[in-house]
Amino acid sequence: MNSIVQNSETPARSGAARTIIQSLNRGLQILESIAAKGASVPLSQVCREAGLNRSTAHHLLQTLTARGYLVQDDSSRAYRLGPAAFRLASASWSESQLAEMAAPVLRGLVRKTGETANLAVRKGDHAVLVETVDGEGALRVVDRVGAARPIYCSAIGKVLLATTPGEEREAILRRLKLKRIGPRTITNRRQLRCELARVAARGYAFDDEEMAPGVRCIAAPVYAFSGQVIAAVGIAGPAARLSRDRLRRFVSLLAGAVDTLSWRLGYIGKPG
Repeated sequence: MNSIVQNSETPARSGAARTIIQSLNRGLQILESIAAKGASVPLSQVCREAGLNRSTAHHLLQTLTARGYLVQDDSSRAYRLGPAAFRLASASWSESQLAEMAAPVLRGLVRKTGETANLAVRKGDHAVLVETVDGEGALRVVDRVGAARPIYCSAIGKVLLATTPGEEREAILRRLKLKRIGPRTITNRRQLRCELARVAARGYAFDDEEMAPGVRCIAAPVYAFSGQVIAAVGIAGPAARLSRDRLRRFVSLLAGAVDTLSWRLGYIGKPG
């Protein structure tokens, strides 16, 4: 039988005392503790940190495992987050929520760089802008929410494609028509695969007049709680002002921005 703890000092909105189901509370405590570690946790550590005896902790862990919120390693017998936790986390963010959360991060990038900053998600074979903050000055790149960017030649698109799981990425690459859009568009599939491998390895992508003449961009991935890339943040500006060297100097600023946004989305690990 579940224990019920009543907190009479903090009444619920209905006016009744707030009740807490102790076993549920303990299970959530365990789940949060394992999530915070970002790694597999043995039963002994769970018992110690949750202040539970071995039998109680074991039953709670087995229940969470049966529901898919945890997975037990066959060799070490330690516990880590399972697919149900990832699905729950990734399903909780709508595009409008992502945009609202990203807006102050994008404004910060504009203040520091003077260039346009945007947030994009992958929809099929395109990167679609869900939030954008225009740069400063008369000469600037102007974007609009809802605009679709080619996934193979825009910086945000290359980030989203490079971080798409292997089989799905290959399926996209096979069906893409690599048309020349800008003066430096990659139209060779083998070269594009090499470029995507570089993007995945270094953690960011460049667009050096690949999508449009006179425009340069840089982008990096945004991670959700599950460790899955769910969006990309990009900085774009006119090539006349945004030299390749200046673009490279934005790498650390961009890394700080996507780290901040990823953290706000519940991501606690490090990419890779």
